[in-house]
Amino acid sequence: MPDDTQKTIEELVTRSRLGDQIASASLVVIGREAQKGSARAVEIKRMILEFIEKNPQEFESSQIFGIDIPEKNEVIGDACLLKKNLITGRYSGAGLAVLLLTLGEYSLGVLTHGPSLLMVNGESNPIVDAVRGALVAPHLVRAFDQGNCYSNNPQQISYLTENMNAEEKKAFQLGMTIGTARRLQAVANPTVPLAVLCSDTAWELGE
Repeated sequence: MPDDTQKTIEELVTRSRLGDQIASASLVVIGREAQKGSARAVEIKRMILEFIEKNPQEFESSQIFGIDIPEKNEVIGDACLLKKNLITGRYSGAGLAVLLLTLGEYSLGVLTHGPSLLMVNGESNPIVDAVRGALVAPHLVRAFDQGNCYSNNPQQISYLTENMNAEEKKAFQLGMTIGTARRLQAVANPTVPLAVLCSDTAWELGE
């Protein structure tokens, strides 16, 4: 694809995140055309997802997530350990939570390209359940569930985290990271609308 296409994609996603309805509608149209089987739309959708994954939307709560920005050598080691544990299934929820917090902003990429985080038989997912179960305290589980559920809704995220303490915000961020990775995995399927990633565009699809 030409550089102009990449630049246009970056502008569309950025404008949509700022609330530009025309940009949001354009993303929806691309998603619909990809759903219909247009080869060009499928490729552009792939580029959009790639840009979103590499440039996740930032929220205030992310500032207390993890241990600042980890060193590159730490990232490589921790990312390899996390991915190995995910693939082999030899993990504890607490161990996954610690690795995700340590990786900070890099955890999204590892999760997205790891095993499926989607629900199994419409019920639950063992990886998500393991991390959630490790939180134990009801208020932390609640914060995790909120982050997972509202990971595509910036306004709701800002409202929910406003009065959370640091511990609750970390649990919320864990849920939000998993929720975002889960949505990225879902929209990799051309039949899934891009609105799954951004609730602000859902009204365009009549959802």
